[in-house]
Amino acid sequence: MKIFESLILSTVFFISFSATAQNLEGASSADFEKGFGENSGISNDEKNGADTDHLKIGGTLAVDATDTGIGSRDSFSNPATLWLYLDARLRNDIRTFVRLKGVVEPGLRSDDSDVEEMKLFFNVHKKVFFTVGKQKIKWGSGQFWNPTDVLNVAPRNLLYSDDRRSGVSLLKTHIPIGDANIYVVNSVDGATRLSEIGNSARVEVPVATSEFAFTVSKFFGQSAVWGADVSAGLGPLDLRGELAYSTQSNALKYGPTGSFKEKGASLGAVAGASYEMPYRDNDSVTFSLEYFRNADGYANKSDYVYPLAAKAYVPFHLAQDYAVLMLLAPQPGNWEHTTLSLSNIANISDGSFLVKLNAAFTLMQDLRLDVGVSAPYGDAAGEFRFLDQKYEVTSRLSVDF
Repeated sequence: MKIFESLILSTVFFISFSATAQNLEGASSADFEKGFGENSGISNDEKNGADTDHLKIGGTLAVDATDTGIGSRDSFSNPATLWLYLDARLRNDIRTFVRLKGVVEPGLRSDDSDVEEMKLFFNVHKKVFFTVGKQKIKWGSGQFWNPTDVLNVAPRNLLYSDDRRSGVSLLKTHIPIGDANIYVVNSVDGATRLSEIGNSARVEVPVATSEFAFTVSKFFGQSAVWGADVSAGLGPLDLRGELAYSTQSNALKYGPTGSFKEKGASLGAVAGASYEMPYRDNDSVTFSLEYFRNADGYANKSDYVYPLAAKAYVPFHLAQDYAVLMLLAPQPGNWEHTTLSLSNIANISDGSFLVKLNAAFTLMQDLRLDVGVSAPYGDAAGEFRFLDQKYEVTSRLSVDF
């Protein structure tokens, strides 16, 4: 499907359903919708002040310190990162958002910068919504893994509580239809010709306390990926699941003769559940369990050396089977400004594990301290120990402004 066909399709949807389409109520997390959370348009007060104060500037400054033990040595890093955003709300529900990232790494005496997001938002009669440019996006219901999220080139790192990936360059068309949503996404990352533009579509349908979603994506030179995900409430449990299928794997793997693609169909899956258990009047602890079947993982740990040599190792996506158990305790007891979490990540395929304890403290209204300690255990030749990893201690001091 060419980009023009996608635009024509969006126009047809608009004409067909304009009588029943409703405003978007913001289905995505704040991390992915920063600046664009109110697709129904800006408020009357904001419209009245658009000419005098239409631009908001803010950001976050974070200073990290990480000490990692590998074998008999340790490595230390102390980067400082600045995120700066510019959020302009204009008349006629036009909105722009830019997020810049700058990193200073004293140990390496190097600086780095990135444009994480640069997007323009507009709509047609509040019935069809367009977002154009580099933007953060996430598909799938999984809390830790998302095999249906084919729009992002890199998977999320599980050790971070926030998603630190940069955005991707897209034209996203969103059409609300009653309580359902249709998305048509054209990906232009890496495209130098119209025929190289990737095309995807997603339909989200709520049913009672559940939501079902169906996706299809086709990128240049790759097999189409069909996906489905569901999130549902069943009594005290929150359930989630994903399936991603393609007739031919699109992932590069590595062996003694170089890179290759597995022959045959590819099927990735996620199944998870969360349970919030109250233990005092205003306190609770949340248990989350999730299993991941990685369609593109290696079956034998002896093959790990090949992606390592090719510098293609992606943590938590190396083997075929993973699971994670996480306990989250926000503001436990009298610790009103503290959140504790304990996670245990298992590489089921090779029998290695990684445990991490994290504590987040709100020191002042806008000042936050995160401290984490992680350590591997299990099979010494497994993923989490094959480089003789010993421990990792991390801290982040951050302030929002």
